[in-house]
Amino acid sequence: SWTIIVDYTYDPAVTWAPVAGLYTDPGATVPYVSGDTATTVYAQPDTTTVYTATLALGACSNATAVTVNVTPLPDADSIYGPTGVCRGSSVTLSDTVAGGTWYASNANATVSGTGVVNGITPGLVTVFYVVTNSCGNDTAFKYMSVDLAPVAGVIVGPSALCQGTTISLTNSSPGGTWSSSNANASVGSTGIVTGVSPGTSVITYNVTNGCGTAIDTHPITINPAPDADTILGPTTLCEGSSTYLYDAAPGGVWVSATGRISVTTTGFATGVSGGTDTVYYIVTNSCGTDSAAI
Repeated sequence: SWTIIVDYTYDPAVTWAPVAGLYTDPGATVPYVSGDTATTVYAQPDTTTVYTATLALGACSNATAVTVNVTPLPDADSIYGPTGVCRGSSVTLSDTVAGGTWYASNANATVSGTGVVNGITPGLVTVFYVVTNSCGNDTAFKYMSVDLAPVAGVIVGPSALCQGTTISLTNSSPGGTWSSSNANASVGSTGIVTGVSPGTSVITYNVTNGCGTAIDTHPITINPAPDADTILGPTTLCEGSSTYLYDAAPGGVWVSATGRISVTTTGFATGVSGGTDTVYYIVTNSCGTDSAAI
């Protein structure tokens, strides 16, 4: 008499330890074993195989067949999908292997039985997919971030500047980009605004991340630089005679340098005494002073 002992674990291997005999496998040639020496017969993964041990005693022989059911080790494959989720929103992960269970490593996110990840608290989280069978379990994992929606902060700085000058705007939210609504003003990457031409413009600070875009705006006024233009009129004037001087720039003030010429607020000039004099037309606004002379 003899006994066949089957011990299979996923090597995949089947070990038989009979008293003696010849082993045959429908799919492979198994060496002859004499005496009490045991051999190992390898089964194909995912294949149910019948192995036969034959004991020969002189002219007599006996055979016993054993069916070995081979179960592969579990394989969780890989998790597919985004590496981040926004707080308050959800994304869906997937795995090609069916029947697994989803887990989240902490409370920063939750994950449903179908792989839907919900962002709860900003930070990092690891999502696991565990596949289990009679041979054990295997786990796939994916590192993810839970992100906040962007915050644009508040633009701080002056709301007006002069043509040809600059002002500095700031915003406490990092990583944003600056832009101007039109060509009346330009703005650099650090928030330095230059007045290009008189008018108005809207300066925008834009913050973008994987959860969207946020903006803050800051209207500004670009005031014109003073321009006294050019005085038109005669360059000589007789003592006691009068003439009109003209300048197209509005709001200016007429001034005589020496008093030899008297000039009114409307540009009416009268020669007072002989000699040389210079008449100025001076224009002043919030951006400074400019003058023309004749």
